[in-house]
Amino acid sequence: MTIDPQNPPWQTPGASGETADVHHTPPARPEFGGQERREREVLATLFQSINDDRAGLAAAILDRIQSDDWSDPALAGVYEAVKALHAEGEYVDGDSVVVKAQELGWSVNHGMLDRLTAAEAIRSVKQLEHYVHQIVTTGARTEVQAALSEAAAYLDSHTASGAIDIDEIARVMQDMADTLAAASRRTAGKVGVDTLAEELESVIAGLADTHGREFLGLPTRTLPTLDKYLLGLRGFLLLAAQPGQGKTALGLQLGLDVVAANPEALFVFFSFEMSRSDMYRRLLSMVSGLPWKTVMLGSPGTPKTFNSPDGLVLTDEDRTEFSRAAQQLKQLGKRIVIVDRERMDEVDYSGLLAAIQSAKKETGATHAYVLIDNLQTIPFTRLEGTPWSNDVERDNYVIGQLLKLQRATEAALLLIAEQNKEGLGKDALKSTRGTARAVYSPDAVLILQRDKLVREEDSETDRTPVLLKIIKGRDGMYRGTIPLLFDYKRTSFEEGSADGTLPPGGTT
Repeated sequence: MTIDPQNPPWQTPGASGETADVHHTPPARPEFGGQERREREVLATLFQSINDDRAGLAAAILDRIQSDDWSDPALAGVYEAVKALHAEGEYVDGDSVVVKAQELGWSVNHGMLDRLTAAEAIRSVKQLEHYVHQIVTTGARTEVQAALSEAAAYLDSHTASGAIDIDEIARVMQDMADTLAAASRRTAGKVGVDTLAEELESVIAGLADTHGREFLGLPTRTLPTLDKYLLGLRGFLLLAAQPGQGKTALGLQLGLDVVAANPEALFVFFSFEMSRSDMYRRLLSMVSGLPWKTVMLGSPGTPKTFNSPDGLVLTDEDRTEFSRAAQQLKQLGKRIVIVDRERMDEVDYSGLLAAIQSAKKETGATHAYVLIDNLQTIPFTRLEGTPWSNDVERDNYVIGQLLKLQRATEAALLLIAEQNKEGLGKDALKSTRGTARAVYSPDAVLILQRDKLVREEDSETDRTPVLLKIIKGRDGMYRGTIPLLFDYKRTSFEEGSADGTLPPGGTT
């Protein structure tokens, strides 16, 4: 795999002047993808939730995070002080934390605490849970690494000296196994279960994030009925069609529309069928309104003369539209990333996650629409490095990993898939090629259909009717049929039918 997440080196405590004389020092480890920022936001949330008497949010942090989970030992000291103050029913502010930290043997300064208490708390319960999970996972990984190192050092030293005590080796290995099991339980979540009464407060608090919104996901604005049916692009979506129906073109247009309508959103396209250069040229056609042939060959009937300094053969009218599209794409393209096989020849969960996180970090985007083309061609590698037993095993694994990816990134993830031969022209869930998990795992399943393929030379118009059928939807999504017109010359879609009528309302 050629993509490498650019994780900045870990800054040692005290380098920025924010920490001093910390007596209890957990093992140092590097920061991965903004770990320090996440830790500070979680601590700020803990401060606020305790003082606002929001026990549910405070418990979500205190019940899972241990002091050794923090990458900065100063933050560990602050955490232990806040935890002790909360247990004593005391108000939490900078002064009380400093005093309590000193009582517990930690030392932190007021400058860091002032910035910490001023940090914006996390409002989304789902985001808080995700951040806490990442902190715990990083801490558990450090525990495992320390246990492995300790066991390896013990075995090396005793093997070299010849003093091998089988019973002692068994004890060391059992200790290591216990550490591994505990780390696994911690990363999986809190041991035991919560009652509805215990979790209801955090659920209600999370509704404040969505009340007053028009959409739950990312709207396209260009396809208003699709926005209405899905409440914006969100969750794990599957788009299936037979070859040549325009499913890649639709997925690409959705990404362009999302970044145009949502300044905080990013479009990440993993294209494993076509190169990113092909996709760039499609975008030029889509935005300029020029036929793809014109983008590739120039304006029809226009001779190539020496007065074309850039080598492009375009009429004045076509050049105006082409230049406008190029300028628009330069702006929107700052939040568009297309990854093809040249950039990622082997795929796994961590590689996809790193690419999305790196793109969000570079662009400053807070939301993402992720397009993957497609289920049948994505070069997913097996962890063991051995071949897949069959297509069902492969598809089940890929779907599981992509579902995990969507939940981790909270992106709107659209996976393109082909329909099987038996399912061509049908809108049943089983018409999608591959494993049943491919249609039962997504939050929504969409089928793109045309009555027949239209050849350019046989058509009297550039646009042909297409039906976008939403045959499965969860959490407030509508099922229904949306008539579209597909401009195959420009590979773009618009709502409406051949007679100009608009889609009817859907059914729940």
